[in-house]
Formats: sequence, C-alpha cells, structure tokens
Amino acid sequence: MPKAQRSRFCLYMVVIVFAQLLAFEASAQSYPNKPVRMVVGTTPGGAGDTISRLLAPKLSEYLGQPVVVENRPGASGAIATEKVAKSPPDGYTLEMVTSSITVVVALRANLPFDLERDLAPVSLASSLS
Repeated sequence: MPKAQRSRFCLYMVVIVFAQLLAFEASAQSYPNKPVRMVVGTTPGGAGDTISRLLAPKLSEYLGQPVVVENRPGASGAIATEKVAKSPPDGYTLEMVTSSITVVVALRANLPFDLERDLAPVSLASSLS
C-alpha cells in the first residue's frame, strides 16, 4: 500500500474510533437525571393517592431523584390517564392507575387516548379487596 493511502487509511481509522467513543459517551446518560412525576387519578386522601405517597419516597430513594405525586382527579381516572398519555414517552411521567379506568374504557367510546397503545404497564403496586 502506498504511503499516502496508508496515511489516509490511518486517519480514517482514528476518526472512526473517536466518533464511536463520542457516540458511546453520548448514549451513556443516566436515567433519571431530573424529577419523576407520578400522576394519580384520585383525590388527595383516596386509596390511589395514599398508596402513591407511600411508594414515592421509596421510589425516589431507589432512583436517586425526587418523585413528585400530582393529583388529577375526575372522570374515574380518565383525566389523569389523558395527561400521562399526552406526556412525552421518556419515562419521567408515571401514573398510579386504579381498576376504575378499565370500566371507563369499556363505557366511553370517544376517549382521547388508547389505553393499550398509549400506555405501558410497569408494575402491580397493590391489591385492594
């Protein structure tokens, strides 16, 4: 291989290696790096709110970021669910859902969200009887 070609090849290899290192560094951002919102579709003091407020400090401790509980009561949880469904899908907005949302989905045909398409279940937090 001629000297000019070899020099150009080495230069390309150095550029490729540095580009990969920079891409790796950019993709290694930690989650979460800002507060997490937990939206609750019940009034303060309700079962969903109480469970959320008990979970938030533990979740905050685990994530290393504050978890803020935000109440959006009304329409059997549909208002809170719409808020979460329209939030960016970046993992910084969670929702504490009660079983009443399944009834709302069954009874109302014109909801501004699709429960299966717009949201993803994360965990079962509690079971009330």
